[in-house]
Amino acid sequence: MKMVQTEEPTTTTESITEDEAALYDRQIRLWGLEAQNRLRNSSVLLVGLSGAGAEIAKNLMLAGLKSLTLMDHNNVSEGDRDAQFLAPVDTIGQNRAEASRLRTEQLNPMVQVIVDTDALESKDADFFEKFNLVCLVNQAYEQIERVNEICRKFNIKMCAAGVYGWFGYGFSDLLEHEFIDEVKMLAPSNSNEVHVLDGKGDGPEAKKRKVDEEETAMIKHTIDFSSWSDAMNVDWSRKGTLGKAKRSLTPAYFVIRSLLEAQKLGDNATLPEVIGKAWKDEVERCKLDLEEQKCKPEDFMK
Repeated sequence: MKMVQTEEPTTTTESITEDEAALYDRQIRLWGLEAQNRLRNSSVLLVGLSGAGAEIAKNLMLAGLKSLTLMDHNNVSEGDRDAQFLAPVDTIGQNRAEASRLRTEQLNPMVQVIVDTDALESKDADFFEKFNLVCLVNQAYEQIERVNEICRKFNIKMCAAGVYGWFGYGFSDLLEHEFIDEVKMLAPSNSNEVHVLDGKGDGPEAKKRKVDEEETAMIKHTIDFSSWSDAMNVDWSRKGTLGKAKRSLTPAYFVIRSLLEAQKLGDNATLPEVIGKAWKDEVERCKLDLEEQKCKPEDFMK
C-alpha cells in the first residue's frame, strides 16, 4: 500500500526564541545570529535516505532548520543496515523515509520533520516552490537535471550527491552566491592612502607600520554557480579546456560520469561491460589517452 504524506512545511517567518538561542549558542558564535535566523526560517527537501542521505539529514537537523522533508519511495533493505543509521534494523521492508522519521526528530525536536513517500519523478514543478534548498542523493541523472531546471526557475538552491562504493560526488548550485571576505589593510596615520597587505609581512614596508594602524576591510564577492547540465556536459575537447582536463580532472570524474550514464539504462546499469563502455566513451569524449588513465576497462569486471 502506497503511503503519501500530505503535511506541508509551515511558511510563517519567526525569530529565534531564547531556548533556540541557548541550543544553537556555539554555531551562533561561529556564523552569527543573522545566519542562524535564516536557517531557522528555511525549509529543506532531502530526497534519498541512503547512508549518505542519513548523514546529510543529521547535519541539517543539527543546524537548526525550520522544517526538513524526508522523501523516499524505496523500502529499507539489508544493504541499509551498515550505513543508514536513521532507520532501525527492525524496519527492513518498511518505507525508508517513514522508518527514518523518529530518529531524525530525536536529533532536534525544534525542527519540523515531514515525510513524503512518493517517487521524485511524480512531483511536478509547483511541488518544489515551497523549499529554500533541495538536496538530491543517489538520484538518476535525468531527475537531477529536471529538478535543477525547476530550482533555477524558482530561484531555489540545490545540491546533489551520490556514493558508489569507494567513489562519490557532490554538486552544488547556489545560483548567485554572495560572501564576505576579510582583508587586512594598513592606513598610515599621516596619509589617506590605504595599503592591502600581501600576507607575507616580511618586507620593509610592513616593518615600518605600527600595529595600531592595521585595519580589516570587509570585501563582498559574488560567485555565479553552473547548472547541473552545464557542469556535466563541458566540452573538454574545445581549445582552452583540453589542457585543463589533463591537469585538473581526477580519474574519479570518469568513473562517476560513467556510472551516471549507465544509470540511464535501468536494469542494465550494474553490468560491468555497460559501465566500462560508458567510461571509455567519456574518456574519449574528453580527448584524453585511455592508456594514461589509472582506471582501466578491466577494473569494472572485478
